[in-house]
Amino acid sequence: EALKRLVAWDATANDACVTLAALLIEMGDAKTAGDVLKRAFAVHPFQVDMLKQRVLAAVQLEDFEQAQGDLKKLVYLDTPGRAEHQLSLARLLLKKGDSDAAKVEVLSLLETVPHFWDAQQLLLDLVEQNP
Repeated sequence: EALKRLVAWDATANDACVTLAALLIEMGDAKTAGDVLKRAFAVHPFQVDMLKQRVLAAVQLEDFEQAQGDLKKLVYLDTPGRAEHQLSLARLLLKKGDSDAAKVEVLSLLETVPHFWDAQQLLLDLVEQNP
């Protein structure tokens, strides 16, 4: 409740917005989490932690286009987590039913990180499903 009041009073409180959004997503209220993050993004559009929470909220709401756009931003903004974000993007594309795009994304990932076991496994799964 205190976080809700703080965020309502000051949308620039990034840590409070991220924490509140994470709690709301955990409670299953992705809609409200998305609203909190949307307001915060108006002030800080390139905040990595907020983008991560927005991806979680979008996936929970099955807004795959929003999640895909945010994951693409994370690939470029969050250098240390680039491989994980690219893998998440490939998995999201597969979940959307676009196995060709997922395969392209995984191959691109494996060009830069060839020993990434999870990406190799996803590629094998993709090839087995759709040779």
